[in-house]
Amino acid sequence: MTNFHPITRLQKFRLLSLIPLYFMIVGLFLQPITEILPGLWTLIKEPDFLITDYFLVGGIGTSFINAGLLTLLCIWTIYFLDMEMDGHTITSSCLMFGFSLFGKNLLNIWAILFGVYLYSHYHKTHLSRYVYIGFYGTSLSPIITQIMYISHLPYAIRLITSLAVGLMIGFVLPPLSTHVHYAHKGYSLYNVGFSAGIIATVVVSVLKSFGITTESRLIWSEGNNQLLFAILWIVVYCAASIPIRGSLGDESLAMVIELAVIAAGILVFVKKFNLEEVIAKRNQKQCGFIDLAQKVDSSQVRLPYMIVCGAEDGPVLL
Repeated sequence: MTNFHPITRLQKFRLLSLIPLYFMIVGLFLQPITEILPGLWTLIKEPDFLITDYFLVGGIGTSFINAGLLTLLCIWTIYFLDMEMDGHTITSSCLMFGFSLFGKNLLNIWAILFGVYLYSHYHKTHLSRYVYIGFYGTSLSPIITQIMYISHLPYAIRLITSLAVGLMIGFVLPPLSTHVHYAHKGYSLYNVGFSAGIIATVVVSVLKSFGITTESRLIWSEGNNQLLFAILWIVVYCAASIPIRGSLGDESLAMVIELAVIAAGILVFVKKFNLEEVIAKRNQKQCGFIDLAQKVDSSQVRLPYMIVCGAEDGPVLL
């Protein structure tokens, strides 16, 4: 019988890094490098208030490069802080990638992250204790960019103000995220999201008190459904093809991949079908079950597709 060695910590992070690397490679095929570099600069200069789709602002390739670079930064920061991979690693990396397609760029995340670092340094604690809060808190990065577009102020004042606001956000996030738990008593799973919402409300209110308002806009890319579906399906297919046989005694890596595949929304049916017939066949492999991994005893781990029934029926997970 073949012996399989446990996956090392380094291999886990390398495996997770394949996802952003894949999208970066795809981005290089979708857009020439001569357009990607100016596109990245365009993303940095463009106001990021909702809805600003980076696919339309800088191009699909540029957006994938931007998101991939930021996700790799997230993954390997966690690695070099000597932290173990866990659910927060997967969640923060995926959120970093997703929101880097509209709002986060290579410039506007640093002030908040440095504010979190200053908080950990002030309290003489290791950055690893608050790094995930920092990554989640970069959801407020568009505020940094937006302050730079207060047109009636000199550039130097705008720069100093945006950096100061970013540092204050990063410094306030860790204690606020810790204490909002007492407000919702565990009924919200998004402590940092709740905290970020409170901070955003305060910042917007302060700006409005000075007569600075932000109008919503809609920059939204359309017509890329088939291309994006093909790109995402390759990721899911590759993830489902990874053989894992006793690589971890507790099979935690297999569970991570399972959750990642489920969270990705494995397959979307765009046509109507008989829901009762699907439910009746849900335990049959041809109805949408995939062989994700194999346990030590060679039994298979199967996962259901996420089935979207359409606008009238609403989404149904089987």
